[in-house]
Amino acid sequence: MSVIKNKLRTFKRDESGLIGIKMALAMVPVMAITGAAMDYGKAVSQKFELQQKLDAATIAVCTRGTRGAEEVLREYLNNSLLSMGKTLSADDNVEAVGSDQAVLLDPNFDPATNQIKPRLVTTSDTITLNFLDIEKFDIEVTSGVACGTKRLELAVMLDTTGSMNSYAGGSRKMDSMKYAGNDLIDIFKSNMEAGATRIALVPFAEAVNVGDIAEDVRGPYNSGTSYSPGSYKYKYKKSRTRYRTDRITDCVSERTGTHAYTNAPPSQAYVGRVYTSNGNCKPSHEIMPLTNNEQALRGRINSLNTTGGTAGHLGTAWSWYLISDSWGYLFQTESQPEPKNEEELTKAVILMTDGEYNEEYCNGVDTDRIWNCSAPNGNSKTQSLALCEAMKTDGVQVYTVGFGISSNSSQAQLLKDCATDDAKYFFPYDGTELRAAFASIGAQLAAGQAGKAVVNF
Repeated sequence: MSVIKNKLRTFKRDESGLIGIKMALAMVPVMAITGAAMDYGKAVSQKFELQQKLDAATIAVCTRGTRGAEEVLREYLNNSLLSMGKTLSADDNVEAVGSDQAVLLDPNFDPATNQIKPRLVTTSDTITLNFLDIEKFDIEVTSGVACGTKRLELAVMLDTTGSMNSYAGGSRKMDSMKYAGNDLIDIFKSNMEAGATRIALVPFAEAVNVGDIAEDVRGPYNSGTSYSPGSYKYKYKKSRTRYRTDRITDCVSERTGTHAYTNAPPSQAYVGRVYTSNGNCKPSHEIMPLTNNEQALRGRINSLNTTGGTAGHLGTAWSWYLISDSWGYLFQTESQPEPKNEEELTKAVILMTDGEYNEEYCNGVDTDRIWNCSAPNGNSKTQSLALCEAMKTDGVQVYTVGFGISSNSSQAQLLKDCATDDAKYFFPYDGTELRAAFASIGAQLAAGQAGKAVVNF
């Protein structure tokens, strides 16, 4: 009996060792898959960054002169690739390119088509996959623009509502939007320096903050308190039996009446007021009229924070106003929009949001806070669509970006309907896709085109 027990103990020890070996063997493919994912992720990240640099270099050809296209490309890439630890090869030998180099192909401008379509080739070294004799990933990106001669006035509507504090694809939406906004500035940097592009910013949440031009656009107010809007304080019914007193703010709401959906100047028809309990409004950040000041634009984008609900129709309206020459008298000379001139000037807006439009006003008060008072123009979606249609009729190119919005939702349909055509609406899921969407829009506009993007991502 003791002999049998000893045999069993021996078998148990042997079986334990076998299990350990099995587990170790099982971990090999798991580690390989994990390592492969890391190697692949590194390559994808490099490809995205390389794409951006080539796009910017290609656009620089259009803005700095197509005759010396290759020289412009090489000068731009020689500088921009340094941040990736790469240098631009002096020749086009793709076979010999290493991970610390990139090869430029097809650098010539085609005057027959007015286009340039360069390629950039490099490699990304592997770590884990190197043990499986996969030493590198080959990376190739292609860019292409048709060079135009038009100037550009662009207004960018930026969602700063509370939902932008949530996460999409592992990154906070607001942070992703800031990266995308800075990417856009990168694309237009050369054009802005050349005076060919000016950009306006329209942060929006529950309203739009117009700062020190508030009285000019919504009209003056009387002192004291009144039971009708128009005074410093407005006393209104919060419920059937309760009253509330709010103070006027520097934010504005929708315009009503004949010019609800026109770009007529406020000297002809004022926009709406906004009253709040403490005289503060959301967002706290003001609009930025047209400018080619790169640092000022970056500073405003990087300072944005999240708060409040979503009055998308107000952001839409002010995107139009800031590029309408009839509103120019409100701003400094350098920020005044030019008159329409479709042969020489493109006017465009990018309407970016991450949620449902759900805030409207009655008598300057959010309809959710005022009793028995509906928005005269209808809901925010209805107003937004009407404004988009009016903008497009006015010759404005309308791009829409629904960040994290289901492409089958009613909000997505609104953004599709708002866009000038099917090539101008985007539904990015995460921060990487948002940056790609902004880059795609920026590339085609910066090249003087308002049609389908040539740039490949």
